[in-house]
Amino acid sequence: MAAWGQGGEFNPSNPAEPGQMYFLTVNVTPEGAGSVSPGGKNQYALGQRIDLWASAATNYRFVGWRQGAAPVSDLASFSYTIPAAHTTLTAVFEYAPGNPEEPSPVPLQHSLFLSASPAEGGWFNVGSGSIFKEGDVIGLQAYLNSGYEFAGWKRGDEIVSANPSYSVTMGTEDISLVGLFRFNPGSPSNPGANHWDAASGEVIVDDFVAGNLMGAIDDVIGGSGNRSKVVAITVAGAVSSGDLGVARYCSACMSLDLKRISGISSLSSYAFDGSQLQKISLSAEITSIGAYAFRNCTNLSEINCYSMVPPVLEQNVFEGTGENVVLRVPQAAIPQYSAAAQWNQLTILPLMEEIGALSVTLPETASDGRYKNMTLELVNTKSAQKLRFVITDKLTYVFGGLIVGDVYNLYLKNTGGVILGEVRELAVTEEGTDAVFDSILSLYDLNLKVVTEREEDVSNRVVVKWYDADNKYLSQGNDLKQQLANDKVRYAIELDRVLGSKYMLPEVREYTVSKESNALVYALQPIDSLDISGVVKGEDGRLISGAVVSVSQLLNGKYSRSVIGKTDKNGKYRLNVYNDARRSLSLPTGTLTKPFPARTSMPAGTWKPCNCLSFQEQRSLSALRILPVSRREKRLKSRRDIQTIRM
Repeated sequence: MAAWGQGGEFNPSNPAEPGQMYFLTVNVTPEGAGSVSPGGKNQYALGQRIDLWASAATNYRFVGWRQGAAPVSDLASFSYTIPAAHTTLTAVFEYAPGNPEEPSPVPLQHSLFLSASPAEGGWFNVGSGSIFKEGDVIGLQAYLNSGYEFAGWKRGDEIVSANPSYSVTMGTEDISLVGLFRFNPGSPSNPGANHWDAASGEVIVDDFVAGNLMGAIDDVIGGSGNRSKVVAITVAGAVSSGDLGVARYCSACMSLDLKRISGISSLSSYAFDGSQLQKISLSAEITSIGAYAFRNCTNLSEINCYSMVPPVLEQNVFEGTGENVVLRVPQAAIPQYSAAAQWNQLTILPLMEEIGALSVTLPETASDGRYKNMTLELVNTKSAQKLRFVITDKLTYVFGGLIVGDVYNLYLKNTGGVILGEVRELAVTEEGTDAVFDSILSLYDLNLKVVTEREEDVSNRVVVKWYDADNKYLSQGNDLKQQLANDKVRYAIELDRVLGSKYMLPEVREYTVSKESNALVYALQPIDSLDISGVVKGEDGRLISGAVVSVSQLLNGKYSRSVIGKTDKNGKYRLNVYNDARRSLSLPTGTLTKPFPARTSMPAGTWKPCNCLSFQEQRSLSALRILPVSRREKRLKSRRDIQTIRM
């Protein structure tokens, strides 16, 4: 399938759709007793085989692999098949009895599990399932989605805090906390907006105006004099390209989290040049990165990129960075990053944060192609990030690389941007989220046929332009597609030269789209004709035979037409012209030199017409008198091939 892209106006090829993905977390106990590979928390496909190995440190020996309390294998190296569930395996070691002294105790690690209730109410600064050592103090921050307010932190059956900012100390076992949210669309403020933890140096900003991010940070940290105290910055919301300079203004900033920003699809050249950043997270909306963006970022060690499609890199993006930069991307996107220039020079690993996917299924009626080239748009309710797919012949589309806990609204839009269907408040979960449109507005195609008074179809000889009710241009052609019932449209018809010389210019018409037939017919109206007649006389009043009489007309303001005739032996003429006010009557000079009858007494020569009366709506005209051209006039090289009298 083809994709419009993941944000702005960009259209990359769609990434391969991931299958079911699950996390495998590999730990060591006691800490420091050995090493494992792969270690930590990684994401794999269902059924994928992973080769695990464990190696004991000095004075330790390997005991076995455990899943919880259940033994898995007593082999230090074995192959593990990813099941249909998130799994934690632990490599267990014990102190070797040959060493006469017990080592100093090593602190154990436990997991912190976070959940939102309801799921669409908000999200947190720490990913659920993160691992901490016993005694670690974890600072938590709850963020609100639109229309919600924070109601408190709950541990077990106890409300432990009503503040969205809360610190918890890791004890001797896993901790589970629930962030409580309450729907209140009229809530006047965001109690979780813009938080500053002076002790840790972390600032979180989600309430600011694009272009003034630095000002919002100064406000929350107590002034620009405290910028040097900022160690980590987390941003959520719409930004401008100039806002990215915060990493340089805050000279001690080591971590910049931009995964929930919107409003830009490109990082400008030299964006972070010379900054002290060690870690940066980039939004899925980022599709390109300018030259030297990370130049001389000598401390940079980790880049988290949430886009399923590798952003396009200009030259020397990573010039002057260290040799051990780790790039973390969604598991399913690793092959694409591995094949992308410059990206493939980094160490590429899966994202550690819990990543989910959202699957959208169109109704079976879409198999006839009625929604083809329309857009599926996924909008983050918190940051306004937009991800898009252009609909092809497929019925199912998967948005990957989404952060678990984030909430999105899904829209189906036609090519004009009109919303035909929507699914609101879709919360991303570890298990994956499915979206189905309950109803989609029907669309109707219009066809305009243009015929003559004899019902001859001349549709292929006209140009039809369509406009909406506000005169906004829609398209050109005899067909107008994908219109909603009861919408008003207008159409204008342009005729070719032949038709424009015979038929009246069609007026602009308005039409209301029907749920029934939308086959329109426009019948062209011929221009009325008019017979005119008169006589041509010489200077002496004699009737002239064989004189050429020409009528020139400008029809419909753009098409010229001439009717030519000759006088009879009695000097009379009769012409059929169109009854159009814009017309003229002429007598060509030189026409009487040879055709002038020999029986007349008028000498041969060059002649010109005299003034005559207007023939507006007259069928019988007064006599036209012709006069000989003087010698002086003959010498003039002006355009007198035809003498014209405007009536």
